[in-house]
Amino acid sequence: MIAIALALLAFPAGASADSCDDYTAQAVSDANAALSLGCAAAASSYPDAFTGPRWTTNPADHESWCRSTGGQPVPNPQYGNETQAQAETNARQNQLGLCKMCNAYAQGAVVQAETAIRMNCGLTGDEWSNSVAFQMHACFDKGFAFTVPVINLENTDRDRKLKACQFSGRATLGSRPLPSDFLGPKKKGRPIH
Repeated sequence: MIAIALALLAFPAGASADSCDDYTAQAVSDANAALSLGCAAAASSYPDAFTGPRWTTNPADHESWCRSTGGQPVPNPQYGNETQAQAETNARQNQLGLCKMCNAYAQGAVVQAETAIRMNCGLTGDEWSNSVAFQMHACFDKGFAFTVPVINLENTDRDRKLKACQFSGRATLGSRPLPSDFLGPKKKGRPIH
């Protein structure tokens, strides 16, 4: 009986040791992923994003918070009631998801920009920056409105401009003209304008 009472006192908010272990492992993993992706620098226009206790890589901090607060219920109109730990995990993973999406977008945009540079296309403007940090920051500035369909449109537009450069005759590799299949086979149909 005393052991049960002590167990209840150790986890006043209802968070079990196992659930806090799981919470801590996920929180540290997410924080390390955000760190390796450069999320904080890219999201600098969002003052609270990827900073503070939510993003610490110290497991003891996450475990301590979970054991003291993590089991408390939080009303969530979208998902029904959840615990503080669940709400924190959801918020962290939503932010990390945006960072992963922006990182993938930035990596692809830089490949396209580098291709335009190698081909001497002379394409300019922010969309042709060959800086991953710049492209990630631009993505974050667009926020959650920057969805996969929007990313696909931007990537398709850059591809269209690269193909137009390739087939215009102005694209070169150094002093040599580009091979006709440099960006893939020329598609039949209407010419690109």
